[in-house]
Formats: sequence, C-alpha cells, structure tokens
Amino acid sequence: MKQICAGIDGCRGGWIMIFHDGNRLEYCFETRLADLLDSLPADSLVLIDIPLGLGSPELPRTVEKELRKRVPGRGSTVFNVPCRAAVYADDKAEARRLNTDETGKSLSEQSLNICPKIREADIWLRSRIDGNEVLRLYESHPETAFAALKGDVLLSNKSQSGGREERLNLLKASDGELDRLYEFILKETKRKDLKPDDILDAAALCRIALLSEKKGLCFIRDENDQDEFGIEIQIACLESGKNEIES
Repeated sequence: MKQICAGIDGCRGGWIMIFHDGNRLEYCFETRLADLLDSLPADSLVLIDIPLGLGSPELPRTVEKELRKRVPGRGSTVFNVPCRAAVYADDKAEARRLNTDETGKSLSEQSLNICPKIREADIWLRSRIDGNEVLRLYESHPETAFAALKGDVLLSNKSQSGGREERLNLLKASDGELDRLYEFILKETKRKDLKPDDILDAAALCRIALLSEKKGLCFIRDENDQDEFGIEIQIACLESGKNEIES
C-alpha cells in the first residue's frame, strides 16, 4: 500500500487533517492532535501548519526571517513564534513578559491564541523523539504551498471570498477530487469549529505532500538546526533556493 500523505491545520474546534491513503482523499477532524497523529502508520508523510521546534535563550528560533522572504507581500501571514517559555506560560500576560524578556519582542494576539496548539504539538513530539518509529512530521506553511501550486505568491486574503475562491480553484486544478471533499467537509462540520480557510490550508499541505513523492521536499532551515530538545527547526516546501537542502 502507498504511504499516507497528509496535511494538518489547527482550527477553533481542534485539528483538521486531509489525507490521501493511496486511493482517494479523505478527512478527519479531532479535538486532540495526538488522536490524529497516533492514528497514522509510522511511514506517513505529514505536513502541519504549526511551529515545531521552539526557541530558548541559547537557541533562538530564526527561521521566520527566511520564510517571510519566500512570501513577499504576504509577510503578515508569518507571525513571530513564541519562545518555549512563553508557550508554557500560565496566561497571556506572563507569555508576553517571558517572550519580551527572552527575545526583545512582544507577542501578537494571534501568536498568543495558538500557544495551546503549539504546546500540544511540542508535547507530542517530545514524547516520541527518542522512539524508533516516528512519523515524518514536518512544519510547513500554507502560503508557500499555494505559491508552489500557482508558481507565484497569492496576494489575496484567504479570509475573504475572493481569496478562498482563488485557492479552491488552484486546488481543483491540481486535483479535481478536492472540490468534492471541500464541499463535503463544509456540510459535515460546524463553522464555530472549522472555517473554510482551515480546510483549504490543510488541503494545500496534503497536496504538497503528495507532489513531493515525485519532486521531493526541500527545507527552509533555521540558523540553529535543532532546538534544546533535539527537535529540528525547518519548514518544508517544494521550492528550492537559499538555505535549503533536498529531502
């Protein structure tokens, strides 16, 4: 059986995963990331839109600088990732203080709001990093995925109807089955849990994972290869260029 290729995105109600099992596209929605990841075979290739590998005083995270260069005009979609101390803070005020003390930068509300999801992914990775069978789980970014599908950066806003339509059309052109799945997921889920652009982001990452079977993945690398727990800090994409190596 072919390996499973999947894309995962966080959403208000939990996590959305779109995956290809070698025969067709499917989706799965769970409140806990571990329930998604633990359901996959060990040889699965998974791209996820959540930071993996967190900064510390000795090993600050820097990869966002290079990522912003890859999406000119859409740099606002690349937010500052909280340092590990901020991710594990008890509240937003403490997270802001810890991040400012460590990095010299405060945190946006967007960054603060996803701290629980970053923590969830970090806990899962740290519990399995010494194991023999670990998923090929890589951080990725939807805007680089859509840029790879189009051949250029998309300047439209995915939260607006025109931006969603542009992205859906790109996905449909790449795989006609995505249109069916997109409409099915919308009918099966509630908007308070899952927004349309969450579905599109997960679908784009899934598509890049599938395309990488032929084209190969490459990585935007951090100045520090790993964080303090040995988790690699890198962002997977299809494009080639500066600071990348082939998978």
